[in-house]
Amino acid sequence: MTHCPNGRTYARLHSRLTRRARRLVDDPETAADLAQEALLRLWRHQRQSGGPKAVEPFAMTILRNLAMSHFRARRPTCALDEDSQTEPSGAHAALALRDLACAVARLPPGQAELIGLVAEGVTGPADLARQTGLAPGTVMSRLARARATLEQCPKVGDGMIGWHIMAV
Repeated sequence: MTHCPNGRTYARLHSRLTRRARRLVDDPETAADLAQEALLRLWRHQRQSGGPKAVEPFAMTILRNLAMSHFRARRPTCALDEDSQTEPSGAHAALALRDLACAVARLPPGQAELIGLVAEGVTGPADLARQTGLAPGTVMSRLARARATLEQCPKVGDGMIGWHIMAV
């Protein structure tokens, strides 16, 4: 094929595109529409930018992309109800919180107190130090030890339970 197709080149290309489109889609009318749209887009591209050097492969790529768009548009979809959205079950969350509470209860009293304050929303080490009367360094080390202990618990350390406590 030449850089700028003439009428005969377009006719040959149209027949090749039509044959290819019939292999891509079942409906002959849809295949003809896709082949014609591919030629139209090729013609527009050539008018705007001079076109590709290899016209036929470029046209086949256009046709393939049009066929894929056609299939995507026909894909059946259904609206999701609020009830069908996936969320963790309430029972799973309740069990997870119970496991976290048991793990926190097994911590030494100073660490458990700090984790409890973090769970209530006191997150800054300086705020925790003021509320407990401890030095900020002591607060940080106790929180680090508490987090390390909780991470070792099999049901808590997977990152799914108590993530807001573990992040402080």
